[in-house]
Amino acid sequence: MPAEPGNSTFDAGSCGCSCRRAGVGRMTYKEVIERLNLQSLPDEGGYYRQTWNSDESTAIYFLLTPENNGFSALHTLSYVEIYHFYAGDSVQLLLFPPEETSGEVQEVILGNNLEKKEYPQFIVPAETTQGSCLMNGGEWALLGTTMAPPYSPETFKLSSRSKMLKAFPDYRDWIIRLTREEEA
Repeated sequence: MPAEPGNSTFDAGSCGCSCRRAGVGRMTYKEVIERLNLQSLPDEGGYYRQTWNSDESTAIYFLLTPENNGFSALHTLSYVEIYHFYAGDSVQLLLFPPEETSGEVQEVILGNNLEKKEYPQFIVPAETTQGSCLMNGGEWALLGTTMAPPYSPETFKLSSRSKMLKAFPDYRDWIIRLTREEEA
């Protein structure tokens, strides 16, 4: 049975020190947004800024915060996406296999605590439905993603809550947590 959204066998405070959990000496997510000149990412959620765009690849900063339910909505990309964890709190990344395959749903923790089996970098295969959220108690997480071939709006498809619930009923709580309500 899947873990509850925001919970995992991994702790949210990656380093475990009290100063990190208390936020001592750490920027707020609003300061990160201002410092990196990030913009709201419509539909998917979070904040971003494209830092590289060429015929071969694209790269962005991506910031998850508690705002807007603090998640990146379930979506599918036509190409491989590589995540890079830069700073902040750990992130749960949920991966659903393409509908035509018999693959397993996978939960990955992005972070910088290797002892807790967090990944500072993770590759999401093309056509994999993905969504992410801060670990419980998380304030913000700064990530980067790289795509090659490059991202374009045609490569992005937001997932339907009803279709995901039909395809993966055992992950109901996760799917509700990582989708926006569908319009009637």
